[in-house]
Amino acid sequence: MTPSDLDKLHKILAAIKGKRILVYGDVMIDEFLMGSVGRISPEAPVPVLEIKSRKHLLGGAANAALNIITLGGDCTVVGCIGGDDEGEMLRSLAHERGVTDVELIVDKDRPTTKKTRVVAHSQHVIRIDSETIEPVNETIEASLNRLLETSLEAADGILICDYSKGTVTPAAAKQLIAAARAASRPILLDSKSSDPAPFAGVTALTPNLSEARALTGINGDDDASFLEMGDILLEKYRSESVVITRAEKGMTVFSRRQEPVSVPAFTTEVADVTGAGDTVAACFILSLAARLPLADAAFFANAAASSVVRKVGTAVPLISDMEEIFVHYHG
Repeated sequence: MTPSDLDKLHKILAAIKGKRILVYGDVMIDEFLMGSVGRISPEAPVPVLEIKSRKHLLGGAANAALNIITLGGDCTVVGCIGGDDEGEMLRSLAHERGVTDVELIVDKDRPTTKKTRVVAHSQHVIRIDSETIEPVNETIEASLNRLLETSLEAADGILICDYSKGTVTPAAAKQLIAAARAASRPILLDSKSSDPAPFAGVTALTPNLSEARALTGINGDDDASFLEMGDILLEKYRSESVVITRAEKGMTVFSRRQEPVSVPAFTTEVADVTGAGDTVAACFILSLAARLPLADAAFFANAAASSVVRKVGTAVPLISDMEEIFVHYHG
C-alpha cells in the first residue's frame, strides 16, 4: 500500500462522512443457501445439495443503503414491500444492520422481492426469484412520491436503484429528477431499464459493460467503439457523466467536462460479484454529494468493489478490506 493511496482513501472517507443520501428503488432480500454436493438424486439426474447454512441479507436498494451507512454516510431509503413475512424480515434486517431511516410502503397485492441463491462449494448453482415486475399502482406511486418529496430536502444526494421490479415508475423518476435538479442535488442512476427516457437529466449513471452495449447497440471491443459508447450514453441520458464498469478491467468515467478517465481494478481475486454494482453506486453518489473529483470517485469505487467481490454472498466494503486490497495490488 503506498502512502499516497492510503492518504487519498482517508481523505475521501473524511469528505463523505455524514453525507445524507436519499435511496429510492427496489428493495429486496438476498437469501443464500450454502452447502455441498456429494451425490446425484435417484429421482432425476440432478445434484443433491446438503444445506449447511442459510443466510438472509439486504439486497437491491436496501444493500446500496447499507453500503452507504457502512462507508460513513447517512441514508434514507424509500421503497415498497409486500404485506408478507419477507417484508417484515426486510425491515428487521435493515434495523439490525443500522439502516434505520427506512420508509417502506406496504402493497398487500405484491410480494416482497426475494432472490434465493443456491451455492455449492462456493459456486452458484441456481438462482430462484420470488417477485413481480408489474409497476406499483397509482395509489402506491402517489405515496412513494410524497415520501420522496419529504425526504429530498434533507438529502445531499439521490440514488435511484432501479432493478425493473416496479417500484421506480417513469412518472416518479421524472418528478424526482426534476426536483433534484431544481434543488441542485446530484442524482445517480443505477438501472436495469432499457429505456433512458424517464431518466434523462440524471447527474451520472453506472452501467456495466454488457448493459452499456445493450443501451448503445455497440459491441466492438476496440477503443474507438468504447469511446463512442460513452458519448452515446451521455447524450441519451443528458447526463454530466457516465461510469462504465468493466469487471477485472476496472472502470472508465466519461464526462462532458474532461477526457475519459480509466481506473484499473485493484484485484483479480473474484469469488462473487453479487452486490458489487450497489457498492459502486454507493461510492459514486457519496463522492458526488461531497463534490469530489470524478477520478477520486472512481478510485474509491474500485477499491470498495474490489473488496466485496472477494467474498461469497452480498457483502459490504470495510475500510480494513480496502487497505488490504492496496497491499495486495502494490505487492
